[in-house]
Amino acid sequence: MNVFLNMCYMFLMGGVIGYGIEVLFRRFVSAKKWINPGFLHGPFLPLYGFGLLILFGISSIDFHIENTGLKIFVTLITMCICMTLIEYIAGIIFIKGLHIRLWDYSNMKGNIKGIICPAFSTLWIVGGTVYYFLLHDMFTFLLEIFISNAFYLSFPLGICFGILLIDIVISSQAASKLAGLARNSKIIVSYEQYKIERSAARKRNKEKFTLFNSTYPQIKQFIDSYKEKSKDLVGKIIYIDPNEEKDKRKNKPEK
Repeated sequence: MNVFLNMCYMFLMGGVIGYGIEVLFRRFVSAKKWINPGFLHGPFLPLYGFGLLILFGISSIDFHIENTGLKIFVTLITMCICMTLIEYIAGIIFIKGLHIRLWDYSNMKGNIKGIICPAFSTLWIVGGTVYYFLLHDMFTFLLEIFISNAFYLSFPLGICFGILLIDIVISSQAASKLAGLARNSKIIVSYEQYKIERSAARKRNKEKFTLFNSTYPQIKQFIDSYKEKSKDLVGKIIYIDPNEEKDKRKNKPEK
């Protein structure tokens, strides 16, 4: 039971902390604006929840290596490989299953399908290093506090997961509509770009934000607009299905 509660607490902490990191990264590094990252409406990124579980688990493993430097090196490399792998799996699930791209590394050198790249894998090593030397003991201490007060904290924990489940259901409704239109149009769309467009449309129409509005009439307009602009946006916002392009070339009459 304690192991399960530990995983739940760690998952929640990782998701919230990761959300904060991504918001700041987009504001000051990549997009230069405040953007709600990820798939959900609320301040939570499941990828980072699983990521913190992985970092905590690997840091707790005894690799039975006597050389301290080698032990640290193996630990950090293992962290990097695992975090890169989970990032790739999550990206593939959304791209292949939903025709939605949650992030885009297409312009980075050495990238694989725009999902992972050496530069961001290196950042995972940096993040793993910070966690291993500065944060692991702190999180271990926090978990001991949570477990010692499990009777009082189990109810708030359940509420948090209940809210998260509602958010997942609502977000999935909008994503499924977007995915259906993207699949029919044989394109892969940027979910982040869609959220930017949706927010801009709300401001133009002076609509009030409501968490439970999952219809989003802007979806059809978004798909139509960006499919029209696809030639200028390939590799950035919208991605033409390569199979569709092959079919076009095959059916194109020879001059």
